[in-house]
Amino acid sequence: GHAHCKSDVDLLEWIEVLGPFLGHVHLHNNDKTYDCHWPLGNGSMDMNKIMEALKKNSPENITFTVENQECRESIQWLDENGWLKK
Repeated sequence: GHAHCKSDVDLLEWIEVLGPFLGHVHLHNNDKTYDCHWPLGNGSMDMNKIMEALKKNSPENITFTVENQECRESIQWLDENGWLKK
């Protein structure tokens, strides 16, 4: 989310280049104009593409923090989109 609203470089490019070096990522969405910390399903970021890129380019043991004021909606989005291990 921070790179999305603070950089003109496409997020998928960020992840492709930096992915191998990532150990932990804070997840949230925004509208690219302000660091809103919106739920994952809200905003202009295609979070499924972001998650796929992280899965492909990052270490297997990467960890995540959902960075929202209220995380329930993001956890539900992760579950509904198959990103939570059961």
